[in-house]
Amino acid sequence: MVFSLEHDIKVTKSHQNLLPTQSVVIVHTHRFTCRSVEYNYVTLQCQLSDSDRRTTGQFVQFVDAQGVDYFESLCLKGNQACKGNRIFQTPRIGVADDKVAQYAALHYYTDKELQVTSEAACRLACEIENEFLCRSFLYKGSPQGSQYNCQLFHLDHKTLPDGPSTYLNAERPLIDNGERIGSYFENLCEKAATPSGAPSDNSLPVVFEATEDPTLNNMTRSDVNCDKTGTCYDVSVNCKDTKIAVQVRTNKPFNGRIYALGRSETCNVDVINSDLFRLDLTMNGQDCNTQSVIGVYSNTVVLQHHSVVMTKADKIYKVKCTYDMSSKNITFGMMPIR
Repeated sequence: MVFSLEHDIKVTKSHQNLLPTQSVVIVHTHRFTCRSVEYNYVTLQCQLSDSDRRTTGQFVQFVDAQGVDYFESLCLKGNQACKGNRIFQTPRIGVADDKVAQYAALHYYTDKELQVTSEAACRLACEIENEFLCRSFLYKGSPQGSQYNCQLFHLDHKTLPDGPSTYLNAERPLIDNGERIGSYFENLCEKAATPSGAPSDNSLPVVFEATEDPTLNNMTRSDVNCDKTGTCYDVSVNCKDTKIAVQVRTNKPFNGRIYALGRSETCNVDVINSDLFRLDLTMNGQDCNTQSVIGVYSNTVVLQHHSVVMTKADKIYKVKCTYDMSSKNITFGMMPIR
């Protein structure tokens, strides 16, 4: 359940023949905007919330619970999709933009198609759509003849069962028919500004030994830890009780982002002209999507130069921590992928 800091109400029905669809009618409450519902088939309890996976400022963690389903409302108006400002931007999920756009064009259900004169007009059409909740749109470029060049969808990457990895695993068409891929944009709820002096997720106390790699400045551009721009990376991993801290030291100031692959929206740090920075990977929940198998926790970290677009100069590292609970020993490892 995505719990809200403002509203959460529980309604229990004692009638044993109550159908799930009958229980959902109570979302039409006038007390607040209901964005999600959790229904327990065992206790027949329905819990309403004014938050969903797209609202910000709260930690979202899903765990499997037998006999419990989570629903999100598609009956919202565009101005109800977010608690604050609603904007549209290219999703920053660690997947190439053209892959996401092509997947949307081929596999998304198109709720509405129209011809528009510009990208701004397509964006406006999605913003003001009132027949369904428009969560994303695909603009295919300037109009050509009578062809539609603007597609509106109720889907986005959060609605996909496998999340951003869906785009990576999809096969591209064997034949290129020359059709334009276009530009894909998703609804995003802007984060509220953090009060001055308030702690952030990246201010957790983590202590690294202040040791420098003496070979760092002597690395060549052909080294596996260097990219085509001449930037070389010294990556270290600190295995903590509740997180994996990945620290990066570079031979020259770095500008860009570091994030967990497939979780660039919820597990990232923006780096501005710094040669030393850190990303904390949570070990539980979906924010960083850290995987665990019998005491081995692993994740994939991306060092990206551009704030939005991935390039061949970007580095990808597989990091892991092994926890031996019997002897309490902790080991770490890091392997560059490219």
